[in-house]
Amino acid sequence: MMQLAKHYEKLLLRAEETANRLGLNQDENIVDSRNPTKDEIVQLINSDITNIGELYKNCLYVNRVWQALKQHKLNTGVITIGYLKYAGDNEFYHTKKYLKDELASPESGGLKVHVWLTFPDGVIFDPTFMVMVHKENGVDLNKLNLAQVMVYDQVGIPSSRISMEYVPTLTGSDFLFRVGAIGEDKGRAQQHGIDMAEQCFEQALKAGRVVKLFDFIQHYKSEHPDEYPHIVKGFTLRMKKYLSAGLVIQYERKGSTEHTQYVHENFKHLIRAVPDTVAPLPV
Repeated sequence: MMQLAKHYEKLLLRAEETANRLGLNQDENIVDSRNPTKDEIVQLINSDITNIGELYKNCLYVNRVWQALKQHKLNTGVITIGYLKYAGDNEFYHTKKYLKDELASPESGGLKVHVWLTFPDGVIFDPTFMVMVHKENGVDLNKLNLAQVMVYDQVGIPSSRISMEYVPTLTGSDFLFRVGAIGEDKGRAQQHGIDMAEQCFEQALKAGRVVKLFDFIQHYKSEHPDEYPHIVKGFTLRMKKYLSAGLVIQYERKGSTEHTQYVHENFKHLIRAVPDTVAPLPV
């Protein structure tokens, strides 16, 4: 039977009560404006990511969406933590005890939770779950677009042919901060990424060399594990400006950052050239 809005509202209220009992702070949500349209969210996310492969097992990304919606003064929805019942199976299932234990002593192996946004009027936004489903079913993500995989629907997800039931257990981002799953955006780290993109453009791309995004990520993930997401974000944001200006061309394979390469427009023939055309990492 399809999940009912009233049942979901009760679960959401209980999740907020659980968060309060655990001493967690609630976010300053905007819920008295208007919900963003699906097209607006698609445009917002597409301007922020390189390809939908970045959303694979990355449900924490909804926190970035929440922040962006707040900046645009649209309804942010409520950051909702919980699990799903999909096609009769529990996905990311956990108990209240698990949440309490994580707060007391966070594990290093990753969280067994899912995160989405709940908007007024029982609208659920989830950009990542179906990305995982498609990828693990062998679908080439490079052949899909965000609108095809993003959940933005009423409780019960009537647009889905497969039953989907969202089960909230906590509300708010405070839990995610306290267990170290997300951190405050570090402006200096992002600026460093921007600087590195500019250095790549001037010293590597304009010289006819190819830049591999995967190598860049691996370098900073190893050398600066706490700041690397912000460095990489700054790098890709600046590269998008070069792409929009037609100065740089991006090549992708298999819809993954592992296969993303950048080359100057004047040297696009080098993308299939020998390995010594690959640029050294900016550091």
